Amino acid sequence: MGQYWHLHQPELNAGFAAAVPDLGSALALSGHRVSGADHSNVRVDVVDIAGRRYFVKKYQVTRPGVRDLLAKAKVRSEWDNLLFFRQLEIPTPLPVAYGESRDRGVFREGVLITAEVEYAMDLEALADSGNPCLHDRAWFRQLCYGLAGPLRRLHDLGFTHNDLNWRNILLTLEPQLVVYFFDCPAGRRWSWPFLSFRIVKDLTHLDKMGRRHLRRSERLRFYLIYAGRDRLSQRDKRILRRVLRRDKE
Repeated sequence: MGQYWHLHQPELNAGFAAAVPDLGSALALSGHRVSGADHSNVRVDVVDIAGRRYFVKKYQVTRPGVRDLLAKAKVRSEWDNLLFFRQLEIPTPLPVAYGESRDRGVFREGVLITAEVEYAMDLEALADSGNPCLHDRAWFRQLCYGLAGPLRRLHDLGFTHNDLNWRNILLTLEPQLVVYFFDCPAGRRWSWPFLSFRIVKDLTHLDKMGRRHLRRSERLRFYLIYAGRDRLSQRDKRILRRVLRRDKE
């Protein structure tokens, strides 16, 4: 049985490092379940350690297949992507610790632990609550820049999120609006001809909720900020037609 365990910046999380020194103790953590059941392949608990809240995301495989031997585990992809975002100075919850275990090279279980972003909520929850700030012009423009800028930077590097739903976009409203990317185990780099399709997929994921909560002019404003233009080019129109077609599927 091979194990990998890493405490990220333990000097900043001394209380956590003392309470959770290894992979076994991390996998044994339990708290308030916010996603998944005990038998699920992926489940998330919120735990309190040394006066701070953490999200503990556990992955397990009960019936391993060829992919679990040959491919990178989703938990490793997720922590790699969070660290990649932080290298690009894209806000994301702080990865505190992560690790995985393999049996004769086959992935069995792993864990990613992130620190809670205080006073944060996801964009879907904000929209469903009917919060009026979504239709405040100045606030919405700030949201667009906080979301579109990092997304365009990732796309320019050939990277797509691949699950960019509103529930995977975290916001803090006070003292200022900050947009966080998270929950990205499927994110990866692509090359031509696949990159164009994946970029459209990211934009479509965003627009599916956009159709429910935003006016057409607001959705267009977001895209123009993403594209870095004041008006649509012919290429932009082709991309938006593809987004709208996929939206209706």
